[in-house]
Amino acid sequence: MNAPNKLIAAAVCGLLLGLPLAQAENYLSPTDVFIHFGARDNAVKVSPAEIALVVGEPYRVVVINSSEERHIVAASEELAATMRASSLLKGTPRIDYPTGAITKGIELGPGEMLEWSFTPLQEGKAKIGCATPLHAELGMHTMIEMVHDAL
Repeated sequence: MNAPNKLIAAAVCGLLLGLPLAQAENYLSPTDVFIHFGARDNAVKVSPAEIALVVGEPYRVVVINSSEERHIVAASEELAATMRASSLLKGTPRIDYPTGAITKGIELGPGEMLEWSFTPLQEGKAKIGCATPLHAELGMHTMIEMVHDAL
């Protein structure tokens, strides 16, 4: 079943159960997207450099600090404004952050990870990257394009 049909099916089920569309949408399994900050050789890079997300599809973006340095994970205001976030979790055990904290930046130590679940609501381009000044200057970010159809 393709994504639009899944959303319609979830919405119909939600309506039958008395749930609003936003809650019905949460029953779709999110697609996992992995972003690595740094590398074992401590290179100042993010991988992948670009990703495309489909508007209306739920995602779980997992940011992993793959280096021995600390990084501050921050999403641009443009990214935060174009989606509906459902959770923002860090580490093991999980620390639950307010979803708006992603624009302020969340520090990740070596080997730590952050999970951010959201659904893009409109087309556009934005980025998520390291807010450490030198790392940001060196272009340590991933460009995210939100599109209506998969590229």
